[in-house]
Amino acid sequence: MSDCRYQSLFAYAPSMAAAVFFTSALGLSAVLHLGQAVYFKTRCMIPLVVGALFETVGYIMRCVSASEDFGCWSLPPFIIHSILVLVAPAVIAASVYMLLEKIIRLFDGDSYSILSPRWITRIFVAGDVASFLIQSYGGSMVSKPTATESSKKAGQHFVLAGLAVQVAFGVLFTIVAGVFHRRICKAFTAAGVSQEIRWLMTLYGVMVLITIRNIFRIFEHSGGQDSSLMKHEYLPYLFDATPILLALLWFNW
Repeated sequence: MSDCRYQSLFAYAPSMAAAVFFTSALGLSAVLHLGQAVYFKTRCMIPLVVGALFETVGYIMRCVSASEDFGCWSLPPFIIHSILVLVAPAVIAASVYMLLEKIIRLFDGDSYSILSPRWITRIFVAGDVASFLIQSYGGSMVSKPTATESSKKAGQHFVLAGLAVQVAFGVLFTIVAGVFHRRICKAFTAAGVSQEIRWLMTLYGVMVLITIRNIFRIFEHSGGQDSSLMKHEYLPYLFDATPILLALLWFNW
């Protein structure tokens, strides 16, 4: 039920058209990923499916908010959307890390990587889990309209810390993947590695898209609740929803 006590949840009237579009597009991608994961029996894609479902449910909740009267928004859909959309990219990134390990193992390429394949998933997924938990905790604090200003500021600091952890591990991952990429290209002919190189390019592209989104979120939360970035709905759609949708579709392809 809508509750007019929570008039400050949005600084604008949420767009139903945008929410429906991204719900549909993300939902379709999630279904395709689930089908591909089952058909090809790729367990490393499970986090990607979960992340896509998080995004889809998050934007379903946005549709709920958009359907409500201005200023009389329900609290649960707002909180669910805020938290799921915040943490979903960290879940998606776990599949990126696991795929690099899989590619290295296909080449029996331990000697070409600066990290052992068995440590790649452990280290980067551990960083991902830390980022996920920190952002979840901070997001739960920020999304409570009844929280005090000091509590919201503390929550934003947690969100920023979680995003910073995710960006740092993303940069480190790109270095590890890049070194392996360069060494493997020197050791094998182009024809021998073409398919795997295509997958490496996919990993690079997806990490760039996730990083663009993370940098936007860092700027957004660093400005506090009164940040101008939080007062314009098109900005999170442009710099969060769109990069994540493109990343998911890239993996579908």
